[in-house]
Amino acid sequence: MSLCTSIHEAAHLRVALHYGFEVVDARIEDPRTGVSGRARTSIPPNSAETEAWVAALPEEERRRLYDLYLMEIAIMALAGPEAERLLAPDSTTGEIDVTSGSDQVRAADAIWERTDSPQRIQANLATARAEARRLVREYANDILLIACDLTEHGSIDGARVGRIIAARPKTESLPTPT
Repeated sequence: MSLCTSIHEAAHLRVALHYGFEVVDARIEDPRTGVSGRARTSIPPNSAETEAWVAALPEEERRRLYDLYLMEIAIMALAGPEAERLLAPDSTTGEIDVTSGSDQVRAADAIWERTDSPQRIQANLATARAEARRLVREYANDILLIACDLTEHGSIDGARVGRIIAARPKTESLPTPT
């Protein structure tokens, strides 16, 4: 199976955990070739207290929180391609895939929902890509461990991801290029 595909999917999972999303699972879709994968996450259910707190916020603050949520969705979507570029650079051309199901399109859709200016969309995508890159560097060791398990077994669930992260020795993240 493709380690590159596993790295891509593992990055989605690890960044989702960073933002407090629950990891459902990830799998390599075609075990014969390993060229396609998917990662599934979900938003943890809100408590009644959280919902009441959000409802009591002024409209402008609720909009700001929703904008942050959309940016997190974009960052999670871009984490996969950024992980390929940083952790498996020989496997990617560096070109952006713009097919309808691509991560870049999902990121752009999340940002487009609240932005009508093409320049602002591009700026927000650049910001999301930079943050995805930073998080991939920060969690590179976790991503690689999750990816190895995913490559070996073809699938991984959220409980296993949690055990892998909890069991790994804490080490430095990838250095940031100067």
